Amino acid sequence: MFRHKELVGATGPARAVLRAAQRWGVLSVVLVLAVGGSVSAQNCVTAPPGMVAWWPLDEVLGTVVHDIVGGLDGTAMPGTIGALAGTGPVTSAAWGPPTFPVGVVGNSLFFFLDRRVEVQSSVALNPGTGDFAIDAWVIFAASSNGQGLTIVRKGTTSGQTYRFVIDDVSSPQLSFKLEGSNGVSSLGAPILPGMWHHVAVTLERAGGGQTVTLYIDGAAANAASGADVGMIVNTEPLLIGGDGVLAGEIALDEVEIFDRALDPQEVQEIFSAGSAGKCRCVTAPCCMAAWWSLDELWGPTAHDPLGPPLSDGTDFGAPTPNPAVVQ
Repeated sequence: MFRHKELVGATGPARAVLRAAQRWGVLSVVLVLAVGGSVSAQNCVTAPPGMVAWWPLDEVLGTVVHDIVGGLDGTAMPGTIGALAGTGPVTSAAWGPPTFPVGVVGNSLFFFLDRRVEVQSSVALNPGTGDFAIDAWVIFAASSNGQGLTIVRKGTTSGQTYRFVIDDVSSPQLSFKLEGSNGVSSLGAPILPGMWHHVAVTLERAGGGQTVTLYIDGAAANAASGADVGMIVNTEPLLIGGDGVLAGEIALDEVEIFDRALDPQEVQEIFSAGSAGKCRCVTAPCCMAAWWSLDELWGPTAHDPLGPPLSDGTDFGAPTPNPAVVQ
């Protein structure tokens, strides 16, 4: 039997829509209200296949950082998302100095000191012996103190780990380092502070070897081939924006992980899409105020990625996941 997801605080039409979803087994619920503004994806680029996680980083409050593809939601640490004076990641609307431009695609999150997002370990976030890729938009302030400003890293101790960071040295470097069961690999490329860059890294393996390629603003910035580093699996959380120790200032937008290596054209297309970003399937109709995709596989929350003024829903009666029309 299809059990319901009830929106906390919803009344009138909002509750009626969700009740209808419960009754008829609707797999995706969209609430459209007659309000100003519109949502458009006319110039977006189709998301490449193989995406296992996509954190838009559009949140402006709360502790949950939504993964809109794989359900691998993160937790804002060590406090809630909000203002610069708080303890968690900072929404772009509340940035203090340095004055960074607001996110490339919608909102973005700013990190400094020990602020970060932690995502519980998952098989999907471990490359194992396969190919994978990471991409994101990033901006940072240079302080030349030798710190590694985290974009994404999984594993902070020795062993099978990967880290995609900005090495804040005298000439800042976009850096990617792998530690596998058979060895270590690292690669860097110069990157300028104070402006948004689209960055990506791909790992492609074949015949006992591997090729790592770094991209900056849609173009290959450096590449290296060598022996395969082997298995990369750990049970530590994936970290976005920081590693939990004191660090400099970095903002991130649109962080994604793939279980395959993106090709150069795919990276170029994401960069060229700019503020339009990646398509979320179809052009959304005007005046969307809430969107419950009901893609969750576990946990108590039914996410509304559009956020306020409506809220996420809470599961009642242990809903059972079903095969979906829209993943």
